[in-house]
Amino acid sequence: MTAAIAVLLFAFMVESLQYLNIVETFDIQDKIARTVLGTSFSWMDMLCYVVGIVMVLAVEKLALKKK
Repeated sequence: MTAAIAVLLFAFMVESLQYLNIVETFDIQDKIARTVLGTSFSWMDMLCYVVGIVMVLAVEKLALKKK
């Protein structure tokens, strides 16, 4: 569960940097950095991150229950 929360926080951090338009602010031209950081913020992405983590945690709980 700790790893899942860490991944969710990381995703939120990256999405927040997109909201702040960090790529344009620092005029980042490197294609890899632009791909990793992304260039557009989306509330739908934030929702999808949460749904994805909830699904992973649910599957893990079910798998542990079967053992």
